[in-house]
Amino acid sequence: GLRNKLVNGNFTIQQRGTSFSAPANVYTEDRWWIGNAAGRNVDFTSDGPYQNAIRITNNASENVFLRQGIEIQQGKCGPFTLGSVWTLSLWSDSNGWIGRPLGVSAFRDAGKMNDSFGEASVTTTSFVATGETVGLFSRYALQVTIDASPAATHEMFCIGLTLPAGGFRISAVQLE
Repeated sequence: GLRNKLVNGNFTIQQRGTSFSAPANVYTEDRWWIGNAAGRNVDFTSDGPYQNAIRITNNASENVFLRQGIEIQQGKCGPFTLGSVWTLSLWSDSNGWIGRPLGVSAFRDAGKMNDSFGEASVTTTSFVATGETVGLFSRYALQVTIDASPAATHEMFCIGLTLPAGGFRISAVQLE
């Protein structure tokens, strides 16, 4: 099977449109939810290292979130077994990722992209540069250690990026 557990990590499926002005707590491109983005602009470009990229104009605030929930059988770990270690990586034209922690990495109830009540958080490191570059994009990665189990009501494993300030592009997001 495919190694990447994220769906549409390259932002190629955009059924809701290709440009969003001030999207606040909504799904934009398929499977990706953006929060606290009022006053920002989100659009898509075809200049990512592996095709498309999402471009976010984030102004000065660092409280904008980009999240995806990975479905699991209710109360079961799925592929996220206790003690397993995962790598989350992305390509970006901003070095604002270096040293940045992951915003959310937790088991949650379905549909709770912006509600942490009752979640079971797991441990992550901070982003580091991998040294790989393609054009203006560089790759950044961090480690996710599954050191908690889902509760009986949890139906997803939520990964959430807290975005750096400024305008930037992201492409090829992977969790493997």
